[in-house]
Amino acid sequence: LYNKGKDKRHGHELSLYKTVNKELVCMPPLVNEEQCVGCGICIEICPLDVLKRENDKAIVKYPEECWHCRACVMDCPRQAITIRYPLSHMMLHMDAPNVQRGNEQ
Repeated sequence: LYNKGKDKRHGHELSLYKTVNKELVCMPPLVNEEQCVGCGICIEICPLDVLKRENDKAIVKYPEECWHCRACVMDCPRQAITIRYPLSHMMLHMDAPNVQRGNEQ
């Protein structure tokens, strides 16, 4: 089920699902090539250098490195980038009860 390989930048071993199921584990940002104007803001802002420039457009070069921080999404002036979240990043949200010191409500 797993496809092991070396990370090209850091040299450590990765365990990823085979290419067919890779999207279940690794869900990189998506760059809409029609909307991207190649300004490079997303490339500069990404803390992990996930995005690179190719043919005057931003591309996802290292998808498995993405932290899903949304920096590229928030700073793209053309809204050309979207983020998909893997199941492991989704959490149920529950509000904490309204508790004041010494007085529970």
